Amino acid sequence: MKKLFLNKPKRLFTFGCSFTNYAWLTWADILAYELGCDYYNFGKSGSGNVYISNMVCQADQHFNFDEEDLVIICWSGVQREDRYKKGRWNNAGNIYYNDNTVWSPIIARLIADDCHFLMRDLATIKLVHRLLEDKTQFHFLAMDTISHSRGLRITKKNYLTLTKLYKNIIDYIEPSFEEVLWGGYSMNRKPVHKYYSDNHPTPMEHFSYLEKIFDYDFSDDVRVKIQRLDKMYINLIKNVYSRVNYHIHPTDEEMPKDLKSIINTGYQTIQIAKSLPLPQNLIT
Repeated sequence: MKKLFLNKPKRLFTFGCSFTNYAWLTWADILAYELGCDYYNFGKSGSGNVYISNMVCQADQHFNFDEEDLVIICWSGVQREDRYKKGRWNNAGNIYYNDNTVWSPIIARLIADDCHFLMRDLATIKLVHRLLEDKTQFHFLAMDTISHSRGLRITKKNYLTLTKLYKNIIDYIEPSFEEVLWGGYSMNRKPVHKYYSDNHPTPMEHFSYLEKIFDYDFSDDVRVKIQRLDKMYINLIKNVYSRVNYHIHPTDEEMPKDLKSIINTGYQTIQIAKSLPLPQNLIT
């Protein structure tokens, strides 16, 4: 395990996808509460590693990271395609499975190539590592294991070539949430309710991940708060889904509006820290 920091940070900057910034608290919020420093969360749901690296660079240009900062990046899946178009970032998640919100199956077939995605993201991660290594304290986390071949449509030769070439960068990335919490497969996790569909870590899973990754003793205060918020989260889900008899995600159109309102309101209470506003001169 790595030390969380050598110099206690005055500012915490976090980057990632929905595993970093979501409807309820994440690992980033827990660290912000524990450290009690200025906190900026650049996480965005559905984002891929191109968006994440872009935010790291923009943030550094604005804030000028130094040795009194702590920068933590939770890299996302490599099969994501971020695109800035018509005045906004389009972050639709996996290019193959995004409900046609941005990328249709036809477009995906025309432009998607997993060897390209892996090459692109490993190069991107290396460049961000080089940017940060001489100027600030930083860690790389991962939603999923960046370098595994499961689910990637790539030849064995190209996969081995890339993972060998970038081995030192891959080794710098901490074990992923999927690996640490669920043995490499999110399907291994114990569901909160048999009909509840949400693959994001619970409050206690976020906390457990931090404890298993970092050599750091969290305060009793944060531990008690996370335990309480985790119980609130579980009770909320069980309460809402006691009135649902089919498998559904809370955001699905088929979810009854009254239950959707209850669950969304409940999520807002399962918080522990709030990011400071992001600078308006950045394109986020």
